[in-house]
Amino acid sequence: MEGHERFSVGRRAVLRAVGGGITTLGIAPGIGVARPEGSSPEIVWDRTYGSTGPAFSVDTVQDAVETPAGYAFTGRSAAAGGGWLVLVDPADGDVLSTWVYPDLYPDALVAADDGGYLVAGRASNEFGAPAVAVGIDADGEELWREFYGTTELGVSELIRTTDGGFAMIGVGVDAEERLDFALVKAAVDGTEEWSRTYGGEGSQVGRSLVETTDGGFVLAGFTTSDGFDRQDAWLVRVDAEGEAVWSETYGERCTDEASSIVRTDGGFVFLGTTRSSQTDRGDADLWLVGVDAAGAERWTGTYGDLDGTTFDNVGGHSGTLVACEDGYAFIGSIDGRFGLGRVDGAGHTRWLRTISKGSAERFQSDHPTELLATSDGGYLLAGLTGIPSGAFNARLVKLQ
Repeated sequence: MEGHERFSVGRRAVLRAVGGGITTLGIAPGIGVARPEGSSPEIVWDRTYGSTGPAFSVDTVQDAVETPAGYAFTGRSAAAGGGWLVLVDPADGDVLSTWVYPDLYPDALVAADDGGYLVAGRASNEFGAPAVAVGIDADGEELWREFYGTTELGVSELIRTTDGGFAMIGVGVDAEERLDFALVKAAVDGTEEWSRTYGGEGSQVGRSLVETTDGGFVLAGFTTSDGFDRQDAWLVRVDAEGEAVWSETYGERCTDEASSIVRTDGGFVFLGTTRSSQTDRGDADLWLVGVDAAGAERWTGTYGDLDGTTFDNVGGHSGTLVACEDGYAFIGSIDGRFGLGRVDGAGHTRWLRTISKGSAERFQSDHPTELLATSDGGYLLAGLTGIPSGAFNARLVKLQ
């Protein structure tokens, strides 16, 4: 079905377009700084995965998941020669299995009920390549592969849905080459059930989604519908068929965005970055916003300083905010290091800490992409580590 429907987006109205093996390199000890309230977790193990060269080679971790067999991560590996899916031992990070898929550019990963995996991403690195989802069994064998034309610029997040299927959010391109939120709902075997795009004037980039109790979704990202020099965080709630229920923007003056969202009792919390709290357009603050079921803001908090250094960003992947028993945990980048924070249910800081760089290399830089709250009460941090003029490797850090 093709068409346009006008609906309210916060203070504005926009148009919604509807349309159809690998070796482990070593262990780094990691040193952190904790503050202020509560006890921050201690590092259990810290591992990197991939190749030591050549220069400019990259072995990425785009997403990670906990399974009964261990922790699994996916990304693209120059060392492996394609997309890779790696399973590691939760006790020490040792590689248990590695599977390689040369014609797959993975962006997102979830665990399947049968012990297998579902990977979403792109089939090529070319601009405009359609999104792809691949079902994989517990032995790494591909079971099926489906393509989706709505999300031309990759998949930002993939989630399992309560009906047994899955949904993914990404970025689509409309007829005027503007960016839109793109949402795909599919059955357990990858068959597309429906797809929608949401956008209007300016660009809209979808970063994260969460299922609602009625089978719908809340989508999170940003919009530039107020003009190129302004960017606001944007939430869109849709029903079980993808029809828009409400939308709201958040932010004031400069560049704000939502990167990850979770459901709470009676509402939602999103993590992003904001420059609206700054007097200039310098470093962004990490930003948490709690909203009610209708999108009205309940509380907000910014987290911009840790012992004289600032959070640079929230990481490269949407899965950087997790709900915990009595609050939330999040990751970001602090001066080229992993940063981990914990807040209570109203956003009050319990502790913040940094994870040391992966080596003594002066120009070492770490880029977080994923955070898991593990079943043993700890955390798993995933990301990249390396130097700009050399190789980047996948990195996992287990904390307890």
